Amino acid sequence: MIVIKDLQKVIGGHTVLDIPELMVNDGEMVALVGPAGSGKQALLGLLTGQSRPSLGSLSLAGVDPFQ
Repeated sequence: MIVIKDLQKVIGGHTVLDIPELMVNDGEMVALVGPAGSGKQALLGLLTGQSRPSLGSLSLAGVDPFQ
């Protein structure tokens, strides 16, 4: 399960991600689509623990991926 609450990522003074709430349950499939510069890479970096959110929280199966 992926749980995102009040997630923001700010890079270079620009908010590249602002997700108020998102929940993806076990067994669900989602697609990440959008134009260049829409924050897809930033979200993947957060989900894989490569970067830390500026605000808010996210968890994968109850675990913070950055930790």
